[in-house]
Amino acid sequence: MTEAVTRVVEYAFDELHIELLTAFHTPRNIRSRRVLEKCGFQYEGTVQQGSERYDGQIFDRVIHSILRRWGQE
Repeated sequence: MTEAVTRVVEYAFDELHIELLTAFHTPRNIRSRRVLEKCGFQYEGTVQQGSERYDGQIFDRVIHSILRRWGQE
């Protein structure tokens, strides 16, 4: 998964010229957090009750982001 995210980040920065990428996950999804951190994403914060699932259950959302300049260091 880390390799896939790395490739998407490279494509977004190099081909699409995007300046900022943001990714979200639920607090319990530690594996997603680790993948994002390995790929250079920085923790931005947690939105309390930031997402509602199809069945009406409410979840917090953890936010990570990466800027083009971070990805090039």
